[in-house]
Amino acid sequence: MITKGKMGNVLMLFLASLLLINPLAVINAVKGALFVCYESVIPSLYPIMVFSNYLSSDYFIKFFSLPFQWYARLMKIEDNRYPGYLAISLFGGFAVAATFIARLKKAGYEQNAVNCISISMINNSFSFCVLAVGAIYIGNAVIGLQIYLALICSSLITAFILSFIKQYNIVTPTGHCIESNISFVEAIKKAIDSILSICGFVIIFNVICEVLSLYAYNNKYLSVFIPVLSEVTVGCLKTVELLGKNPYFIVIILSFLPICTLCQVYYFTLDAYIIKTLIISRLLHIPLSLIIYSLISNIFPVSHITSIFENAVIKSYSYNAELSFTLFLITIIFLKIFNSNKLFTNG
Repeated sequence: MITKGKMGNVLMLFLASLLLINPLAVINAVKGALFVCYESVIPSLYPIMVFSNYLSSDYFIKFFSLPFQWYARLMKIEDNRYPGYLAISLFGGFAVAATFIARLKKAGYEQNAVNCISISMINNSFSFCVLAVGAIYIGNAVIGLQIYLALICSSLITAFILSFIKQYNIVTPTGHCIESNISFVEAIKKAIDSILSICGFVIIFNVICEVLSLYAYNNKYLSVFIPVLSEVTVGCLKTVELLGKNPYFIVIILSFLPICTLCQVYYFTLDAYIIKTLIISRLLHIPLSLIIYSLISNIFPVSHITSIFENAVIKSYSYNAELSFTLFLITIIFLKIFNSNKLFTNG
């Protein structure tokens, strides 16, 4: 089995090889990836991951499970853990969902059930779709919301259909509480670890795409494949640059789950069966998300022209990027200083 350590070693060797072959391209790619982390990844994911970790205790999970208990019953799941995790992961995105799926595996969920659950939970976060994709890339936050709803609905429907195909046994409560109580500082620590891992993948894959772009120069057909390898933030931006501000292309790239995203999910879950199921599910998820988005956009048509309100959103998002990045650095320093004597942490 490929462990996290082995995966990291392979990626570092690959990065070192590229650095020797074309150092300037690697340096520019790393600089671009760090800017993406500063501008989009940290502000859209870090606050959500902190609160998602903190809200994953049994007390909060029972509350958040209420809106999705009906769906859990359709998925043949009888406890509150899955619908609660589902509610949080729909806003937190695939990284949050992947960590929750790993907990469900430890709680004793059957493999086929975990595979189906992963389809329903692993999506892009609410803030990323609305702010980064909608407000910044396309120019209208409402379109980002429509894309988000189309992806979520498609995931829920696809997972429900696959639950009948898999025919897994009914999941019953195991009584095994996984991290039922977590302090706020511990939630911050887990969020920092996750964000740093995600930023590492963003850098690695941005370097890969930068090297490929050298060979894809002035080759539009080859350039189209670069978003497939990119992290979703970079992939959406490349899609807009290559194909224009067409929401349907964005729906495809977000529904497809780029390879970088799949690697991150595997890093958090260490489950190859989940990755295989996610890839197969895209055969249904992609056309379904396109159909749902088409219905939503036709029922609630929105102009693509950026309005004064959208300019305000973009400015606010840029400010939040600086604020989030500053808070991110402060919390790293705080934990580095105080964690040595276990201040504010358990044990």
